[in-house]
This record gives sequence, C-alpha cells and structure tokens, in this order.
Amino acid sequence: MSIIEFVNDIQIAKDKQSEYDADESNWKRTKIPMKGWLESINYTKKNLMDPENESGYIPFVINKILSGSIDCLFEVQFTNMYGNMSKRLHYDFLRHSVTKKRRFAPYIKKKEKTHAINAIKDHYNYSDKRAEEIIDLIGENRLEYIIDLYNQKL
Repeated sequence: MSIIEFVNDIQIAKDKQSEYDADESNWKRTKIPMKGWLESINYTKKNLMDPENESGYIPFVINKILSGSIDCLFEVQFTNMYGNMSKRLHYDFLRHSVTKKRRFAPYIKKKEKTHAINAIKDHYNYSDKRAEEIIDLIGENRLEYIIDLYNQKL
C-alpha cells in the first residue's frame, strides 16, 4: 500500500465519520410530539426541554389539554394568569407542580357542523361563527322552514 492510497483511505474514513456525526446530530434534534410533552408533565417527570426542543412546546395547547383534568385546573389557571412566562418556566412549573398520575383527558374538539347551521349559512349568507351564534335565537318554526328551503335546493 502506497502513501497516497493510505491518505485516501484516511480521507474516506473521515468523510464517513462526518456523515455519521451529521446523522447523529439530526437524530438529537427530532421534534417531541405533544404526547411526549404531556407524558413528561403528567407521569414520567423527565426533563425534555432543550434549546433545540423549546420551539416544539406550545403552552396554549398544553393548558387546553391539561384543563380537561379536574386536578390540574389550579396549575393551568396559574399559568394562564401569568401568560407572559417563558416556555421553559411554563414547562418546569407544570412538571414540578402537577402530581404524578396517568391522565386521559380528551382533547376538546370543535363541534361538527350540523345540517341546521349549513341551512342558516345558506339562507342568510352568514359565516360559520355567526350561524352558530344565532341558531338559538331563531324560533323552531322558522328554523324548520329554513331547513326545508335548504333541502329543496339540494
């Protein structure tokens, strides 16, 4: 083996090592799913907050999900009162103050559009939000009439 071949082999080994290091650094920067943050706060109490992971932590969503458990309401209310706290402080406060327990609070989803809301939207040319606001204000007879007109158009 000549010196040139030896130097080339060393260069190839260095290139492979740098590719391996790049893959490893990408592996460390993987985003943590919301389920991971919640599990860390509720049960494992493992610190997941790094400067690289901090951008994936969304305090609003965490508060909304934790508020579904009655035993977390005080902690969530406290974090809402001090809404300008950093993500790190928010996470650490919840991780240390929420008792260790498995919680299965459902995520609160938006209600599905009903047939009556679609009829009101079509009849009055209202938006979804406005139709949801006035559905209780419309009388039962008037609502049935609007739904019948909507069904005839379909």
